[in-house]
Amino acid sequence: MAGYLPISASGVVVMHQGAAAQEVWAIRGPSPVYDASMSPFLELLEASLANKRGLIFYLNGQIVAGYVTKIGDHAVEVRNQQHDRVILLLDRLDGVAQ
Repeated sequence: MAGYLPISASGVVVMHQGAAAQEVWAIRGPSPVYDASMSPFLELLEASLANKRGLIFYLNGQIVAGYVTKIGDHAVEVRNQQHDRVILLLDRLDGVAQ
């Protein structure tokens, strides 16, 4: 499938610097994932985006650390020491810690 990124079972897509940004946000369909249950997640994500403070993301038993660089309708882009861009799908997040 041209234009789509491979997604692991844990919902993590790791991209290195230079990948096309339009591909990142074309992973899921048009309807946003946000609902009332996402409010606590969004508070932490927005705080990390504003302050560049690191968060720990829990996805299907996997742990990803980093700070938020972009929040999309269906995914959040994170940066850490190992990777320039890590794309996490919001519907796969089990938890977020500060």
